[in-house]
Amino acid sequence: MKPRKIQASHFLLLLILGVCGIYLYFFSFIDFSYSPYYGDEFFYFKNAESFAKSLSFKAPFTYSGFGSRLWGVDAHGPGYPLLYGFIAKLTGWYGPLIPLVNFSFVIGAIVLLVLQKETSLRVKFLQVVLILGSPITLFYSFSFLPELIQIAGGILLFLQFKRYHKSQNRQDFLLLISLIFVLGLIRSTWFFGLVGLMVFPEKINWKLGFGLILLALGISYGVQISVHEQVPNTFSGVGELIQAQKYTEVMNSLFFNVKRNIYFAMTYTEGKFYTVQKIWMLLSVLLALIVFRKDRVTQVGLVIFGVIFLFTMVLYKNYDWVEFRMYSPMVLFINLSMLATGYQKVISKSLVVIGVISFILILPLCEKIINYRVNSEMIAISNSTQEKLLELDQALILIDRQILKDYALDQLPIRNSENRPIRYILPYYEIKMLLPTHHLLEEDGQLKVSPVKILSQ
Repeated sequence: MKPRKIQASHFLLLLILGVCGIYLYFFSFIDFSYSPYYGDEFFYFKNAESFAKSLSFKAPFTYSGFGSRLWGVDAHGPGYPLLYGFIAKLTGWYGPLIPLVNFSFVIGAIVLLVLQKETSLRVKFLQVVLILGSPITLFYSFSFLPELIQIAGGILLFLQFKRYHKSQNRQDFLLLISLIFVLGLIRSTWFFGLVGLMVFPEKINWKLGFGLILLALGISYGVQISVHEQVPNTFSGVGELIQAQKYTEVMNSLFFNVKRNIYFAMTYTEGKFYTVQKIWMLLSVLLALIVFRKDRVTQVGLVIFGVIFLFTMVLYKNYDWVEFRMYSPMVLFINLSMLATGYQKVISKSLVVIGVISFILILPLCEKIINYRVNSEMIAISNSTQEKLLELDQALILIDRQILKDYALDQLPIRNSENRPIRYILPYYEIKMLLPTHHLLEEDGQLKVSPVKILSQ
């Protein structure tokens, strides 16, 4: 190795060690009392805890009390309670299990990336900086949301598509399909990974691609309506309108959603790091299209990203961190592929630098959030309230909206004194709800569990 390359590798290694030091700093705040902080985190935490204790998908925390058509799963699907609950069966359930599992998956994916024999050490170091130096990786490292599983999924999908394109054998094909379906249980948009199969070593098969898009949409829709609790959004709303044959309303709904998403894509930000990260994503895709479009694995990443982008713009939302959660895994895939090509190094390295700049800019926010988590002002669920809940049998409890904001919901018991399930409705949406047996209210600064009065006709 030439001296300049050795110096560059040493610099990258020092940079990696520095970035790892930042992660260690934030993880030093985490102990066994670490717990969820807001909204969706409580669903991931309590429903995974429930699976670990009962091996049942029926979720104790849902938006409506109904859960999904199959198994009674919450809106986030069956993949995460299965993953976290199974691991908890082996290790025991404790506060920071979910963040540690999430980060372990990213580290495992990075190890597999580094073990690639055909890639130079310097490129591997750049790829590691790209991943760990991402603000999204850092921000979600101490969260209970499964975004690091998505990041790991993007890395693994890159490695397996690369391997399959090189070997073109049946075993690698089956491994690729299996990976896509496993990831699809965590987030159904991963089924769009099937569309990447339209990219062959010789050319792109557009007819096959169209068929794969329809197949992926069909699988994604089937999974959503069967094993995800239904919540109001454009995707579910359009499905209902189509069933009702209200096609004019379908078009109006789609047009409004696209118009709103375009507006927020151009205007929405939460600070400098947010803007820089959006620029990084945009430049990554544009430069991949312009400079690296002949590389087959990069084409795979672009095709999958394109389908996810269209789906998000038309049927979902493209702001409030959603664009980062939806796009980051595939944009990382594209960047990993561009780095692996070994040409136009200035471009691919520049994108890594932009990512690191956004990483640095997000540090104050991460510091603030970790302090909020560690020094939480959320009100504890009193022992007396927990004891009253433990006495209930087959209870479905509607939680008052004010309690959702102020109280530590992770402290609510999900099994009663006889080890029977206690379920809760968390009314974040205005949707049809199953009739609860009890209300959990706050009166005079105290929580009160009151039975629902059913009026006789």
